[in-house]
This record gives sequence, C-alpha cells and structure tokens, in this order.
Amino acid sequence: MLEHGEIHLSHVEDSKSLTATALREKYPSTYTSWRNMKQRRKAGAIIDPRLEAFSDFLALVGPRPSRDHTLDRIDPRNPTYAPKLVRWLDAKGQANNRQTTIILEVDGQAKPLAVWAEVTGQRPDTLRSRHAKGWSDHEVLSGRKSAQVGNPWTAHPWPPDPRKSYLAEQAYQRLGDRGELRIDYYIRAIKQQIEQIRWRREGLYDPCSGDSPPREWLELGRELERYFAKMDDLWEQRALVYEAIKVWPKPESWAGPSRFRRKDEY
Repeated sequence: MLEHGEIHLSHVEDSKSLTATALREKYPSTYTSWRNMKQRRKAGAIIDPRLEAFSDFLALVGPRPSRDHTLDRIDPRNPTYAPKLVRWLDAKGQANNRQTTIILEVDGQAKPLAVWAEVTGQRPDTLRSRHAKGWSDHEVLSGRKSAQVGNPWTAHPWPPDPRKSYLAEQAYQRLGDRGELRIDYYIRAIKQQIEQIRWRREGLYDPCSGDSPPREWLELGRELERYFAKMDDLWEQRALVYEAIKVWPKPESWAGPSRFRRKDEY
C-alpha cells in the first residue's frame, strides 16, 4: 500500500494492531518525520509525551500526505510538538508561511530549504550556513564545494572576521597538539564548546517536569544547533583537507603549532 497520494482511513487501526516494525515499513516517511522531530530536542524542542511512541504519533497526527510535506509547528515561537500544535505543511504552504524562506533548486526541483533538509537528512542550520557563504544550490545540498583546498598544511578554518581569525590562530599555536592540523584542532575546540553548553543546560531545566522552559535554556539550545551546523561544515572541510594531503607533500619542518618547532627553524 502506498503511503502517499491517498487518504489513509485505517491509520488509527494500524497504529493499534500493527507491530512497530510493520508500522515503520508501512509508513516509512512518516516514521522519518517522527524521528527527526525527536532529534530536535537537541535544539531545545519539547516533545509531548503523547507523541513519544510512533504508533501514537501516527494515530494523533496522521500519515505524512506526501514527500513535499514536513511537520510544522503552527506557532514557531512555541517549542512544543504536541497534538493540535503541529501540522503537515507542503512546500507552498511553508513558502507562504515564512517570508524569509530560502528556496533551493536542484535538477529542476525547487523546494524550501527546510524540505530539502528533511529529504536529505541534514540539519536546516547546516544548509543555511552553506547558503549564507554563497555556495550554489547544488553545493548546499551535496555538502561539497567545487573549489579544492590549497596548501593543507597552512589552510585554516578560522572565522572570516580578522580579529576572530587572529585569536583562533593564536589559540591554535598555544593549545594545539604536536602534528595537529588546524582543522583538527578547531573540531576539537568546538566539541569542547558543545559539551560545556550541554553541561550548562542540564542544570537549568528538566524537560520531563511539564513546566515551560526558561529563556536561557532555549537560547542555549539554539546555540547548540548552530554549533552542530558548524561541526557539519568543519567535517566537510576536513575531508577536503585530507584529500589535498594525498597530493601535497608535507614540509620537512612542519610539526603543527609553532611551539613544537626547533629554535633553528624560526
């Protein structure tokens, strides 16, 4: 039975009678949307207990009408996913609902960025970050820039802002490990930032309490999402750097941060 293109009058009965595996196989894209919804907890989303189980989600929200539909919170300011607070919205509805919607067109298919994110299994913030850097629509979705990395031994992933770039380079020279590339140091530093934010959030709010989350907890969730998107970009940059290493000879004197060089190399 097809999941899309027809009205499922039996989805409520299915939710009660079919096993979890059978439901997942019969409603695969609905299951994907449900799973993506639960992953949004990382960004501060609150999941109503009634939607925790996929069978309950299917019965209360209904099957995904088509692959152009995504799960949408009716009020974007409310971080809660709950019955009557969410809906299935198609690409046109999303475009009408958000004036700032980014439309990406690849292979003749134009869809809002949020739809492409769900179709490709990527974070929306990751795609927005690539788009903001001027990447083509195809590059945004593929995650790979057409241009190749130059010298991988001197290439850096620092922010474009001159002051931030300078501070990042100084931190690398002071804190980087022997033989550590700048991209690897930066990934390690961002991971530490993510762990610190997670630790701070844990003491602010218990999602199971039923209370409204404090503003700081939500803001930290958004900050986490930005860091996750940054990590996605950094891993992509790292792949390019290591591809370049295969064809770019390593300088004999290279040892990573400057403090590991011999004095006669300065």
